[in-house]
Amino acid sequence: MHEFEIVKNILNTAIEYGKQAEATQIQQIEIQLGKATNILPESLQLAFDFFKQGTIAENACLEINHIPIICFCLTCYLEFQSLDHLNECPVCRRVSNTLRQGNELYIKSLKIL
Repeated sequence: MHEFEIVKNILNTAIEYGKQAEATQIQQIEIQLGKATNILPESLQLAFDFFKQGTIAENACLEINHIPIICFCLTCYLEFQSLDHLNECPVCRRVSNTLRQGNELYIKSLKIL
């Protein structure tokens, strides 16, 4: 499950930042997750709950904010939100391969003590 590697990297980054800030505890890790990543939030949460054990993030919660898929149609010059991963333009019905948003995955914020 590639979500495990993703969570390990998120936790390692958060813990490293926490140590640099001389934190004794991480209370929350907030991430931004684009819908186009096809990463299951449930799998991220499961992996997070497993890998946080025995770290300064042991009592932390994972907050996942979803970023919608925004495409751009090169035919109509229309920016639109894709609801079904098909990325079909609502005007001309052509499939857009130009993603403007939705492929992100990053740490937005940490709450540390």
